[in-house]
Amino acid sequence: MFKDLTDEQIKKVKKILVDFPRFIDSDKETPEADPFIVALALTGGDTVVTSEKMSNPGGRPKIPDVCEKKGLKWMPLIDFFKEMGWKF
Repeated sequence: MFKDLTDEQIKKVKKILVDFPRFIDSDKETPEADPFIVALALTGGDTVVTSEKMSNPGGRPKIPDVCEKKGLKWMPLIDFFKEMGWKF
């Protein structure tokens, strides 16, 4: 799913990258979506669903780390499946 960015989301992405400069790998050749996912959830009041786990102390921040620091609700993918009542 692709959405056009709003000015507010762009501002949030910039702020996220100032607060968490190691959130993306600047040496990577392909763009990273993580700051945009967090910004979208921040502007929409949404919950972030991710398969990532919290990073180790001193490690590069991951989506759950940034969500926690920004006061944004997040949940592991498996919990989302359970909440939706999906069974495999």
